[in-house]
Amino acid sequence: MPMVLMGYSTLVERTLDIAKTQVGVREKPGNRGRVVRDYLAAVGLPEGHPWCAAFVIWCVREAARKLGLDCPLPRDARCQKLAEWAAARKCLFDSPAVGDVFVLMGEEGRYSHTGFVISIQKNEIATIEGNTNEKGGREGVGVFKRRRKMGAELRFIRWG
Repeated sequence: MPMVLMGYSTLVERTLDIAKTQVGVREKPGNRGRVVRDYLAAVGLPEGHPWCAAFVIWCVREAARKLGLDCPLPRDARCQKLAEWAAARKCLFDSPAVGDVFVLMGEEGRYSHTGFVISIQKNEIATIEGNTNEKGGREGVGVFKRRRKMGAELRFIRWG
């Protein structure tokens, strides 16, 4: 039975609602396109940059704006910086909760991909991720729902 969002803030709930509306968005080759441009603008970058973290920040900023709140996450497109920000605030965890932002450790020993946890089942999380693909790559083509096995390379930011 999947875990459901309970006891989380309205901001987290609204953010996940917004992220769900973006599933199916596709980029133009090279991290480009109208919607990708909007995601990257949320972190002050032009088209052409990797945009998974920009997607996360854009979703949170949109939800916060609609609720008349400030975005609680840093305006940064680097997954490593997002993880460092969370660690400094003691909100980086080894186990997930629905609504968390996950960060994925890359082969180079740095966090290099991110997205939202939308459900948890046993040793697997369901996610919504930007700049990924059907295989879960970190340099992808769009916004996808994915399933990821739990592992040592995943950490979870409890931001809400």
